[in-house]
Amino acid sequence: MAHGGPFLNITIVSQGIPVGSVEEICNEFNTDTKLWRITRGCQCKARISVAIDGPDQQQVEHLTWALSNHLWQSELGINPIDDDMQFRGFDPPQFLGPYDEIHPIIYRGVLDFFVEYTFSWTNEYPSIREFDITADWGSIEPIYLHAVGDGALYKIDMLLER
Repeated sequence: MAHGGPFLNITIVSQGIPVGSVEEICNEFNTDTKLWRITRGCQCKARISVAIDGPDQQQVEHLTWALSNHLWQSELGINPIDDDMQFRGFDPPQFLGPYDEIHPIIYRGVLDFFVEYTFSWTNEYPSIREFDITADWGSIEPIYLHAVGDGALYKIDMLLER
């Protein structure tokens, strides 16, 4: 570390930890391409660590507390509607002992905070275009309905009665 400071280090400690189950977010049919576009996703959480390093202990403590207060008041500047993310709080600032093996001595203040966000993905599926029912009408066993899309074969188990 070069002389001077303070220095700010940001680390994503953990991310992508599911908070709930995967759910369907959006389901729409494109009439031009004849494809179903299905978006699924879940809420995930992340832990982010901000460390302030510097040779002046009072300055490091002051900056760590000031950053803590600013992040708490501004909720990281996140708009939960536009950003699909929410500030969920943080641990109290921690102050680690000085690094005395290096000169000048370096002090560290650490602030860990938490966010939740929406992780989502979209798949497209061809729509069903024709049906082919193969049945033994004398049987009460399940009858297979084959529905054919653009190169895809759908198989649905169903029971038809006379």
